[in-house]
Amino acid sequence: FAPGAFVGVPVRGRAAVSGLRATKEEAKVLKLCDEYPVNTKDPDFLEEVLTAAKKLPDAPENAYELFLGDWKVEWSTLGGKAVKKEADPNAPPMNLKFVSFTALPPVPVEFTGSLNRVTGTPEGGTYQLLQTFVLPGTDGPEAAMVLEGTWSTGTATGNWGDGAPRTRVPTKFETVRVVPSASDPDASRKMLEDADLGKYLERTAVKAKETYIDLKHISEEMRAHQGESGAYYILTKMEDDSIPFLLD
Repeated sequence: FAPGAFVGVPVRGRAAVSGLRATKEEAKVLKLCDEYPVNTKDPDFLEEVLTAAKKLPDAPENAYELFLGDWKVEWSTLGGKAVKKEADPNAPPMNLKFVSFTALPPVPVEFTGSLNRVTGTPEGGTYQLLQTFVLPGTDGPEAAMVLEGTWSTGTATGNWGDGAPRTRVPTKFETVRVVPSASDPDASRKMLEDADLGKYLERTAVKAKETYIDLKHISEEMRAHQGESGAYYILTKMEDDSIPFLLD
């Protein structure tokens, strides 16, 4: 389970909308993500995105400064294009217990996306991973599960042995909670309470081991990172404080 897992939400990142400040290489990657077939399992589409992503410049010296802010997952090797997808009838329904290190009850949900908020200094701080969801068979209201913990700076040494130089971000989740949507907080909160999730509006401790992401590319517009599991993610930078859920 790596930071940034799952797929995206209707909120669009700046680069995905305009690409005005994206480089030619970034624009190509974002275009491929945007055009990615929603329910495809064709490995050729995945390989096309990865090939383009691997041509992006390496993370620069100020990578950790650029890491701060709000981010939206656009695409990943786990879920493909970041849009809500129809549930697989041959797979068990996803539930909150599965993605919260068993801290939340097994309430079935349909995930609609993933957002990150990274705060602190270029040396480290707080990492919040939001998995946004609706109840099965509905179009809303949305709410979000928030895993929260610490992030810091590192290389490919230490707890994970020795390896090639990398721009590594060690992370460790410490708590989980659910939060209402900012666009319709009353309806969102009622949905959570009706699903017996009301008490989880307060932070609950989780037992999670330290993990990491490696920043493959990062700029003012987008980032590409790879988690400890090997999963690869493309994210776009959002405007500051634009995550549409009640985090404060």
